[in-house]
This record gives sequence, C-alpha cells and structure tokens, in this order.
Amino acid sequence: MKKRHFLFAFALAGSLLACEVSDLLGSLTATIDGESFTSDVATAKREGDYLIIGGYNDGTAVLVSVPDSIGNYNMTGLTDTVPKVVFIPDTAMSDNSYFSFEGYVNLDELSSSRLSGSFSAKAVNTDQDTIDLNGEFKNILMP
Repeated sequence: MKKRHFLFAFALAGSLLACEVSDLLGSLTATIDGESFTSDVATAKREGDYLIIGGYNDGTAVLVSVPDSIGNYNMTGLTDTVPKVVFIPDTAMSDNSYFSFEGYVNLDELSSSRLSGSFSAKAVNTDQDTIDLNGEFKNILMP
C-alpha cells in the first residue's frame, strides 16, 4: 500500500515539474505600443459583479476589469464603466497611468477556479499621450 502511495506521489510530482509555472498560476501577456510585456505574477479577484485581472512585472502592471460572466465587452469613452484596461508603467508613480477609452475585453473561459480571455484597447494618460494595448490572460487562478 505504501509503495502505491509513493508511486502516485512520485508521478504527481513529475507531472507538476513538467508543467510551466504559467500553466499552474496563469499568465498575462501583452504588446504595449509595440513592446512585449509578460507578467511574472498574474492574479484575479472578484469585486462585486466584476473581475479584476492583473499582470505584474518589475514595477509595471496591466489591469483588466470585466463583468463577472463570459462574453465580449466593448468599451467606448473615458468613463468608470467596465470593461476597462489600465497600464501602469511604474507602480511607484501611478499618476502616469494609461486608461482605455476604446477597445474590447473578451472573457472566454470562466470557472470557479480559472479564467482566460483577451483584450485590445487604445489608452491615454493625463498628458494626452496615447498607446495601443493588446494581450491575453490565460488560465489565471481564481481565489
């Protein structure tokens, strides 16, 4: 009996080691005005009727908010409505953040444990600089 438990544990450990970290924890990747962004950490949480998805890497963040149900959501205008994509080039100085004013967020997969989707947006900061954001979030673990 102990031998079977050991073999099961060994097989499970082997399959987990064969997985990429992004397979286990999920990932958020994007192209931000032509530059590639890959999150070191990707998270998601529920806030009321919405999901907040975040990708973080070395002081840079991409945040995506979307209604808490599978669907394709368009955004128009700089309002407080959801969906929204936010790019924060330097989390220590968030006053230079870019906020989406047009584009879409697609929430393709949503379960009690994982979510996946994509986004594309034009975003602007307070200096009226405009950037393009395109990306996807895959297999992100839900809390």
